[in-house]
Amino acid sequence: MYCKKCGKENEDNALICKECGCSLVNEPTEVPKKKKSVWSLVGMGIGAAVVICGIIMIIFPDVSGVWIKSYSFGADFYTEIYNATSKVADSNINAAKAIVRGLGCVTASIGAFMAVYFGRAAFEK
Repeated sequence: MYCKKCGKENEDNALICKECGCSLVNEPTEVPKKKKSVWSLVGMGIGAAVVICGIIMIIFPDVSGVWIKSYSFGADFYTEIYNATSKVADSNINAAKAIVRGLGCVTASIGAFMAVYFGRAAFEK
C-alpha cells in the first residue's frame, strides 16, 4: 500500500505511514451537497413568466387595433371596391391573429421548457 501524502510504500495492513505518519485508513468522506443556485430559481421564474406571456398571446391575439367600418360613398363602384378591400384587410388581420396564436404556443412551450429545466436544477437533491 502506498501513502497518499508522500507516496512511500508501506505494508498492506499498516494503519499509518512509516515515513510521514499520515493515516492510511480510508476515512469515510461526506459527499458534498450540491448548492442550489440562485440562477436556477431565476431561470425557473423567467420560464414561468414566458409561459404566461405565451398564454396571453394565445388568448388575446388582437394585433391590429384597427376597426374597419363600412361606409357608403354614394357610388356603387367605390362601395364595392371598399367592401373588397375590407374583406382582404379582414383576412389579413385573421392571418396575423393566427400567426400570433402560433407564436404564443411556441413562447409557452419555450417557457415551459425553461421552467422545467431550471426547476429541476434548483430542486435536485
